[in-house]
Amino acid sequence: MKLARHTRNPILKPNPKLSWQSNAVFNPSVVHDGKKFIMLYRATGNAKPIEDIKGWKEWRTSTIGYAESYDGVNFRIQKDPLVKPEFKWESMGCEDPRISKIGDTYFIFYTAVTTISGFLKVRLALAETKDFKEIKKHGPVGPNIPSNEGYVKAGSFFPEHIGGKLAMLFTWHSDSPESIILIAKFNNIKEFIKPSKDFWSNFLKKRKNHALISPTSKALRGPEVGATPIKTKKGWLLIYFGETSTKQWTINSALHNLKNPKKILWQSKGPILKPEKLYEKKGIVDNVTFPEGAVIKDGKLFVYYGAGDKYCCLATTTPYLTN
Repeated sequence: MKLARHTRNPILKPNPKLSWQSNAVFNPSVVHDGKKFIMLYRATGNAKPIEDIKGWKEWRTSTIGYAESYDGVNFRIQKDPLVKPEFKWESMGCEDPRISKIGDTYFIFYTAVTTISGFLKVRLALAETKDFKEIKKHGPVGPNIPSNEGYVKAGSFFPEHIGGKLAMLFTWHSDSPESIILIAKFNNIKEFIKPSKDFWSNFLKKRKNHALISPTSKALRGPEVGATPIKTKKGWLLIYFGETSTKQWTINSALHNLKNPKKILWQSKGPILKPEKLYEKKGIVDNVTFPEGAVIKDGKLFVYYGAGDKYCCLATTTPYLTN
């Protein structure tokens, strides 16, 4: 499988007329509701000086924007953020959304950033909506581990139950050689939001048993969750950030068994897209092609990715399961 960049890239750029997204718009997650493409993306505006975070002199607060399109290329943005900091646990920003639709509900995972004793604290948070107008926030979810033991990012639900269970993907210890993609299962959403007291500590002790994609000994960064999994007739298609031994972020793909996603049926031998264009190689962070959205429409795979931590971009391929 190889991806071809769209000729209109970047398809979404910072907007100087909107202060909350004047600096960057990136890491888009996209679903198709049967009529239109719906995109949520991370946005940052002007930097503000800060004094209470060790190692930082200024900060750009992230919010999550909403856009929609009927062709998957030309997106019309909403003028105000869809998700923005409202509570202490997300006071420093709402980052990197991922959408999963289960039944008539859209679940939105995002990275919530706050401060504790002068240090940044990063956790997964969950919100839900049926119409992208009224948003219900459930707050921090998933493992809550000390910062010196790594951190959890990049959550996503599978869009349907597996073996009668609600299945969740997430990245443990991201941005490190130990970064790994894990799968956890729950009886229902209530159990996920409020699991038993020892659930996550026991889960992480045996995390290798829950691995979907693991790093090798050569990794500078291990694999990380990218887009929400897509169900195909042949298996679950994962578009994800692939392990790398260099200082770049690349896009990889894999096909997983429908009944047991831990079983890999096929995996790309290397990146299906990596930083090559100027808008990918030079940005707020250089050498970034990071996938957070994937949609199959009319036999074509649309992969949406953040470029240089500044732009939203699109790459496609058809047929979508061809080497």
